[in-house]
Amino acid sequence: MDCFIHCSDEGPDSKLIKPQDFNSWLTLLKAAEIRKHAPVLELVKDLSEGAIPEAYYHRKWHSIFTMKKH
Repeated sequence: MDCFIHCSDEGPDSKLIKPQDFNSWLTLLKAAEIRKHAPVLELVKDLSEGAIPEAYYHRKWHSIFTMKKH
């Protein structure tokens, strides 16, 4: 498993997590659309409506990626 929103070097012991619910996934997707982040946008091409992908990321990078002031 790899962090699909990886922003920089993260220790190999860092735990990967996935979206807990649909709203969490939508937050991540909205940030990806704004940033035009291809790895996330590629995931939605094959998803059925309302589905949450099996996508993993580091909590730290999720926080940075979805930060509203950026």
